[in-house]
Amino acid sequence: MKRIISQENIATSDLEISILQKFRQEQKLLTTQCDQIVAISKHSHDDLIDLYKVNPCKVILINNAIKDVYRSRTQKEKQKIRSKYQIHEHTKIIVYAGRLDEIKGVNILIKAFRKVVSKYPDVRLFIIGDGVFGLLMSLAYPIYSRISFTGFLPKNKLFELYSIADIGVLPSIHEEFGYTAIEMLMYKIPLIVNKTTGLAEIIEHQICGLITMIKWGSERNLLFSARELAENIIRLLENPELCRYLARNGRKRFLSHYESVIFESSMMNIYG
Repeated sequence: MKRIISQENIATSDLEISILQKFRQEQKLLTTQCDQIVAISKHSHDDLIDLYKVNPCKVILINNAIKDVYRSRTQKEKQKIRSKYQIHEHTKIIVYAGRLDEIKGVNILIKAFRKVVSKYPDVRLFIIGDGVFGLLMSLAYPIYSRISFTGFLPKNKLFELYSIADIGVLPSIHEEFGYTAIEMLMYKIPLIVNKTTGLAEIIEHQICGLITMIKWGSERNLLFSARELAENIIRLLENPELCRYLARNGRKRFLSHYESVIFESSMMNIYG
């Protein structure tokens, strides 16, 4: 975007011209028609000021939030859920939730999981969400039995799986904010995210989760990313005390930053 804006007087592709025209329309709307603009993440807040040249006094950062619906489950309840999904008592559970889209990094997650399974076979990956399954299924060969593609799940079933998850992984290349991340924090799931935009703002590295470096593009970048992600997953599998530490702090961070009461209060202050 910065490159396209900086060379607006130079002939560019039809796509870049279209992007620039849309940008100028948005800029005019934001700078002349809006009294106050709410940014849901810091990188969006900064872009509004730096790229769109909006008066900083008009831009306020208020993170998205969700209602706290977490409830603690007993070991007996968790075992019942495991039995329902035919998961062995000692099997470690890794969850991903989101669209099955290249930008979400699911292909990198499966490549990383193959490395994890080669060292720790008693691990199961749940990939929750809709999208194009073909490529991902081919990447899952030959460890199909270790990966469960659930498709879209309603919240009650999603939260059931969250309640028994050992590790959450969100390897998105780009994420504006990250609702799924705060859901996992709410459910005390130790979380691994990519060092990208909205997700990296939510997670404090080694405090309430781990931030890994995932690169997009060449096959070399994909191999590097899969190796880095696998190493972080294995680190959590081998460190239950670290998992408990991240889980506790993740829950605290959710309550202090992303619970809906905080969001409602901040929004009311704007109108007040």
